[in-house]
Amino acid sequence: IFRQSAEASLIADRITRFEDDPILDDDILAKLRAKVASPKASLSCTGADANRNFDYYWLTGGSSRNPCSDTFAGSKPFSEPESRALRDLVLDNKDHLAMYISLHAYSQMWLLPWGNSLFFLLILTGKCFRFQKPDCC
Repeated sequence: IFRQSAEASLIADRITRFEDDPILDDDILAKLRAKVASPKASLSCTGADANRNFDYYWLTGGSSRNPCSDTFAGSKPFSEPESRALRDLVLDNKDHLAMYISLHAYSQMWLLPWGNSLFFLLILTGKCFRFQKPDCC
């Protein structure tokens, strides 16, 4: 990609450090599922959804307490080693990070963070200004 695009090359040249996401490095393709493999209630209900295992708005919507659910958030925030590893990586390098970008794709959709609130979606899409909501921006 970087060789084919001058813009991508310029961006890559300015990145001083790039880390592979430990969650994505897991053998997800071999497992053909989106959950991490911690044992839970039964052999058929293993793992939590790593994307829902962080402490930001944990279990406030769009996730489940049911270990058999595809949206199982874990027993508590950071209960899974994969989410703890990513948290620790970011915290250990916080003085050297300008930003952290997480891309999440599912079912031919690009999922943006902050799914708990319409506020950030409105800002990201520019519709915040179009709606003229005084409490929005």
